[in-house]
Amino acid sequence: MARLVLDHVSKSYGAGGGNRIRALAGVSLELASGELLAVVGPSGGGKTTLLRLIAGLEEPDGGDIFIGDRRMNGVPPKEREVAMVFQSPALYPEMTVFENLALGLRIRRAPAAETRQRVLETAGWLGLTDCLSRRPASLSGGQQQRVALGRALARRPRLILLDEPLSQLDVPAREQLRGDLVRLQRQLGATMLYVTHDQAEALAVGQRIAVLEAGTVQQLGPPETIYQHPANLFVARFIGSPRMNLFPGRFRRSSNGVRFETTSGQPEPALAGLPLGKTHLANLEGWMDRELILGLRPEHVKERDRQALEAGGTKVEARSSNVELKPEVKGRVVRLDRTGPDCFGWLESRGLVIVARLPGDCAWREGEDRTVELELEKACWFDPATGKAIA
Repeated sequence: MARLVLDHVSKSYGAGGGNRIRALAGVSLELASGELLAVVGPSGGGKTTLLRLIAGLEEPDGGDIFIGDRRMNGVPPKEREVAMVFQSPALYPEMTVFENLALGLRIRRAPAAETRQRVLETAGWLGLTDCLSRRPASLSGGQQQRVALGRALARRPRLILLDEPLSQLDVPAREQLRGDLVRLQRQLGATMLYVTHDQAEALAVGQRIAVLEAGTVQQLGPPETIYQHPANLFVARFIGSPRMNLFPGRFRRSSNGVRFETTSGQPEPALAGLPLGKTHLANLEGWMDRELILGLRPEHVKERDRQALEAGGTKVEARSSNVELKPEVKGRVVRLDRTGPDCFGWLESRGLVIVARLPGDCAWREGEDRTVELELEKACWFDPATGKAIA
């Protein structure tokens, strides 16, 4: 296995002049040996182009690609020791599972004994031992994709590129193969670049995630950082389902301290006078009376604590100046999505809609009024002019 380095790699398509379409614009990434990096982004963001350049199926217009210590620009695909797994298994229908698994080794003239040993070992990893004499047409979709993955693993390549390998499988098969893929990657120390448009899949498999959009890397980091601290509004909107709540507004000073008010176009702000703690004030002091955007994940919008309400709620808590109250918002329930363990509720309040993540057995009903608490200590803040996060 080897590390992968992309240094300001660019690629455009089309005729000359202003008609060329930019697929990648100065992409720089470093993938450590033995790491699984997930690349996620919308269709047309440059993900497949990135894989084709690394595999040598196309050449970059600018920048350098290194696998290990060798610069790969101009190196033929067969000399790069890179294996690819695609959406479609692309198996040879006239060959048995054993022959499909052995194909890459036989092309490279590996000794017969070594080929057999590697194929049997790979089949054991992927639960294919009982299928070795069968042909692809007799296999399920999940089994066929396991053969495609096994064909790549059996070669022991320096780098494995996966282009949405699970997208055509049903949910149970996808979840099982995803788990096996992650387990094998850790077990073998394989270097993998995993491309997907499914942000939930990227969060599940990647040791790090690169968010790619319009040919540029929007953010690179561990899954928890990408999710909890998006670098810009694009990442905030793309990562997470339902996506992050985003509210435009500004800070105002009043006799009660600094508060945040939304600008919803309504006579009265939907989120009027949200109090800010000392940490927010220290980080956002320069943003007073300036436009900015408040971001909150649905799980940081919660149903009001019923026990506190029964005990007197905010009136009781407000008597102690040492207690920082959680801001509340009241709205009309306009939509409910029950997913089993969770229920996502959409509340409309004076022109704004806020999404809350609730327990699956919540008693909410569409059309009724509900009150939620906002965990502002978990908030993200963005500059609406640049879209970038405010530290």
